[in-house]
Amino acid sequence: MKVKILIAVFLFAAQTAFCGISGMPLEVINHGAGVRALSMGGAVSADSADPSASFWSPGMLDSITSNQIEASYEMLYGGSVFNALGFSGPIGKMGGLGVSIRNMYYGDYEVVSEEGDEEGTETMNDFMLTGAYGRNLFGGLQGGIALKTIVRGIGGKNYIGFNSDISVTKSFEWGRASLTGKNVIPAGIKYDFSEEKLPSAVRAGVSLLLLDGVLKVNTDAEKAFAGGPFVICAGAEYKVIEALYLRAGAGSIGDINEINAGFGIKYEGFGLDYGAAYTELSLNHRVALSYSFGGYELSLTPEPAVFSPIGGNRRTYIKVNAMTKYDIFKWKVEIKDNKGKIVKSWEGAGKPDETLIWDGLDRDGMPFNEGDYKAVITVTDENDAVIKSGDVIIKISQGDQKAIPLFTE
Repeated sequence: MKVKILIAVFLFAAQTAFCGISGMPLEVINHGAGVRALSMGGAVSADSADPSASFWSPGMLDSITSNQIEASYEMLYGGSVFNALGFSGPIGKMGGLGVSIRNMYYGDYEVVSEEGDEEGTETMNDFMLTGAYGRNLFGGLQGGIALKTIVRGIGGKNYIGFNSDISVTKSFEWGRASLTGKNVIPAGIKYDFSEEKLPSAVRAGVSLLLLDGVLKVNTDAEKAFAGGPFVICAGAEYKVIEALYLRAGAGSIGDINEINAGFGIKYEGFGLDYGAAYTELSLNHRVALSYSFGGYELSLTPEPAVFSPIGGNRRTYIKVNAMTKYDIFKWKVEIKDNKGKIVKSWEGAGKPDETLIWDGLDRDGMPFNEGDYKAVITVTDENDAVIKSGDVIIKISQGDQKAIPLFTE
């Protein structure tokens, strides 16, 4: 009886693995998730508070503060295509949920008999459906689990497998650390006459916040228990302005090296991410669209955003929006000049004041120099998790001649 052999180029797996164990069966479980993550070389297991958390570190789902939808597309080597659609969102103090569907299309391949006769072409697809859950365990330590259903389609036949990932993660003032166990169930995918085991692996990651959170520097390392290669990667993300992010990263998988770069744009809940990956064999491009809505918000709003300590509007009223998932234990608001020096700060316990007033004067009663000042609020919740808002710009202008004096002045 003729035995059909699907001639698939599994070297493809080595060059499409983003800081994952190459050569594993079912490349769909090994190919990284999220264009943002891949642009940083996949070094995001401690920095993936978005739909990609279901793949990298499900414990991160409890840190997600808004509902997020993301769809991505990537053209790979040899005409192969990778698509993904993911959702994540908070469910109050119960934690956070994430679901995703991923598809790796390998293209058409020749089918031959064991005698070497050509018998046409067939296609091969991998699909993976993931459902994940994460929540606080104790003392700010967050844990999560991801359940994975994998389907491999070969020549009109489907083969199914199951597995699971678990992770723990914790935030600190300096950043976050994460530890993930991948494919912890000793199971694989069954074919007609054989079975492929999915090798278990452990992954550790660290994310550092530098330059007051403007720069993130991440590193990940992964090792499979089945004797696979040691994997290490590093990446960084720099916030140019509140709506523009630049990213870069690199990874090493055995003898395969990869360089990644990309950018992200955010506006009114919408997001656009682009990334590129370079190896010796190919240059791959990827793009993702996302949308965030609802959930929780931690922000500051100055009214007015431009004022003069010696003009008409002699102070600004900073409105504090501190809607967090868990109760706030303590809070701190800081205003810094363009050199990063703190010129004004407030702090307290419990829920922050709804309004803070800044007059733009130093301790001696002299006005600060003209220019832009950044204000940010940082809170520590009841689980010892540290949450930081985005920066808001407050401008001091000594030429405020048209301002209308306040009745209280």
